[in-house]
Amino acid sequence: MILAIALIICILISIVIALICACLIRPSNLAKWEALPRNRTGGAALGFLALLFFIPNVEPMFSAKEYLTILVIGAVVLTVLCYLYLDYLFSRAFAGVLILGAHFLLNATYAADLRFSSFFAFLCFVTGSIGIFIAAKPHWMRDWIRKIAASIRWRIATAAIPVLFAIASLILLVQLKGAA
Repeated sequence: MILAIALIICILISIVIALICACLIRPSNLAKWEALPRNRTGGAALGFLALLFFIPNVEPMFSAKEYLTILVIGAVVLTVLCYLYLDYLFSRAFAGVLILGAHFLLNATYAADLRFSSFFAFLCFVTGSIGIFIAAKPHWMRDWIRKIAASIRWRIATAAIPVLFAIASLILLVQLKGAA
């Protein structure tokens, strides 16, 4: 059930990202999009949601259920500290969501043992790698936005990745519904 919900969310988010990259990022409104990677409020909100959603990932170290209150307080404190002291907060939060999301989806699809999951795993690898690159150099997200606005090739290539991810998610979702 949780894998089906995650795949539906992936499809929707992938379509939104593809539409933004293909249709909305243009040289005429580049200044607005260039400010996105440094957006503190959006970055703090995205980072906080990612921290809360991925609390179960600490389960191998200790019981997340026993320490749920402490983990939530830690997520709030970490979000406030990141808001106060980090630059390019949206870039960092987006990179974290890409990395943790790819990890979550790989674990969930591996456990479901679906056919054609190797293509999905490859796209998770690509998505996680993009997240790692953005996390290493957060200003690369701004530079990437500039390239999308300036070049039709970058726009098409950037929109193609989330479209392929949505298609792969849809294939797995159909298989998952057929297996149930």
